[in-house]
Parts: sequence; C-alpha cells; structure tokens
Amino acid sequence: MIRPSDFNDWQEYYWTYQYILAKRYLIPMLEKQGISIAGKNVFEIGCGSGGVIEAFAESAERAVGLDVAPFDYTRFGSERVEYLTADIFDDRQREKYEGAYDVILLRDVIEHLPRKDELFSVCDALLNPRGIMLVTFPPFYSPFGAHQQVHARTTAGRAPYLHLLGRGLYTAYLRWVEKGNKEIVKSARELFDTKTTIRSLRRAIVRSAFEIQHQEYYLIRPSYEIRYGLRPRKVQFLQWIPVLRELCVMGVYMILRKKNRKP
Repeated sequence: MIRPSDFNDWQEYYWTYQYILAKRYLIPMLEKQGISIAGKNVFEIGCGSGGVIEAFAESAERAVGLDVAPFDYTRFGSERVEYLTADIFDDRQREKYEGAYDVILLRDVIEHLPRKDELFSVCDALLNPRGIMLVTFPPFYSPFGAHQQVHARTTAGRAPYLHLLGRGLYTAYLRWVEKGNKEIVKSARELFDTKTTIRSLRRAIVRSAFEIQHQEYYLIRPSYEIRYGLRPRKVQFLQWIPVLRELCVMGVYMILRKKNRKP
C-alpha cells in the first residue's frame, strides 16, 4: 500500500501507483492469457502521467502514450516512451501515432469517452490483425462509478453511490463539498454524459470489430490493494446477474481481440 503522504506531490504518487498497477496486475494478466509484451508495439489511450505505459515500455519494442490533457512528462517520462497530447477522435492528428500496434491500453478511460463505436473503429485501424485491447473500467452504477474515491478531496465527497442522486443533484453536491473544484465537477459530468455500464459496453463490443477474449469482474479492484491495502476479490458469477453486476462490480478487466482473426 502506498500513501500520498509518502510522496512529494500528487503527480509522483499517482505515477507510482500506475506503474505498480501495471507491473503487478496488468502485465501479469496478459501473460497468463499467453500475451507477451516483449518486442511488441504498445499504444495507451489516456495515459495520464505515464506510469502504466512506462511499465509496458520496459519490455516493448515501441511504446506510445496519448492523452488529451497536457502533462509534464519531463519528471518521470523516459526515452522509451513517445508521449503525445492529442484527441483520439481528431483525424487531423492521427498521423502522429498511426501504426500497426500489438496492444492498445484503455485503463479507466473508456468510461469518459461517449463515442464508443468510433473509438472501436479507430482501434481497429490501429491494431494489427492479431492485436489485442486491454480495457478496464468501473461500471457507472457501481459504488464509485463517478470516481469519487479518487477525485473527491473531502471525506463526504467520497461516499459510495452518491452519484445515483442524478446528474444535477450530484454535481451541485460536489460543488458544495469540494468548494468549487472545477476539475472534479467536469470529470463527473463526463461520466454522467457517458454512463458506461457493463451492458452498454458489451453492446458496443458486439457492434464493433472486436470480441471478448477474457474478462474479470472485481468486487474489490486490484488498484485498491495498492492505494487502500484491500486484497482484490473477484466475483465472476455476477457477470450472469444483470442488475447486481451493475451495482456491485467495482471493476471490469477485459481483453478484446479482433473477430474472425486468423490463427
């Protein structure tokens, strides 16, 4: 378990958390499914400060991290990773990162992106025929589907299920308890506009060029062990119970591959 108080600032803490998550959980999950990172081309959409893609870059042939928000990569970024500030939906910037990738990472970012069909189309174009996608996200109706455990600065703002009050009441509540923190309110509005549930994402996958190769459902997410000292707990059986899975599954991990790919 790591604590923000152990670091100089939030960026250092969050980068370290991302790095540990990738090394301890994300890369081993892929390896257990027979997917090696060694010598591969890896592209992360929504890389944030870069901890995850840096961990993958230690074995990858090429590593690219993209985020729509500008970050200072001079502190923790290495020469192994090419960082880009761009919108994945902006065709005018696509030449910056075009290529045949083996792995695309979407770690806790797909719930912020409303245009799922377009997103999968872009990923289809970027991946080589045998490429895979690793997608993780918290379902919208789960206890912390608005990311309040991360973004909220006050204890009251981190309460589970508060976002089920509805968009208007919840954002008004956030403005009150967070004393005008615009970043938190903006993030919450994005999540409400998208409302990414397990059901809605599955439907988008069915419409896409991809299919689910492997999936894991967590009552306690792996990230919670790093940040809060709670041991991860899977609840695979809940994937068959529609209402309970949306309300109780706090994290979904999926590996997607292209449909009808050649062996």
